[in-house]
Amino acid sequence: MYAGKIRFRSESTQSIEAIATYRRSVADKLDSGGAVPLTAGDETTTLEIPAQPTFEVKAERETDSHGGNAEQSLESRSRWTRIETPAARAAAYRSRR
Repeated sequence: MYAGKIRFRSESTQSIEAIATYRRSVADKLDSGGAVPLTAGDETTTLEIPAQPTFEVKAERETDSHGGNAEQSLESRSRWTRIETPAARAAAYRSRR
């Protein structure tokens, strides 16, 4: 089990067209090498995604405690294990300076 640290999170209401455009942009970046920059306001980070991450898709429906309103979601997630080597740690340290 790994201890989690959220490196980036963004949530906003957008049109279905804007969501599709964003997902296409991420797909294009994956096709061209795996580095995916994420930006929201003044917050930014870049993830290096390996050639074969684990990919998960989940559709969910949650109802409130009275059984009334239902919130539905479509989630997709890519997961991978990042192997830390001394050289990788040194490069990451240099890039933060």
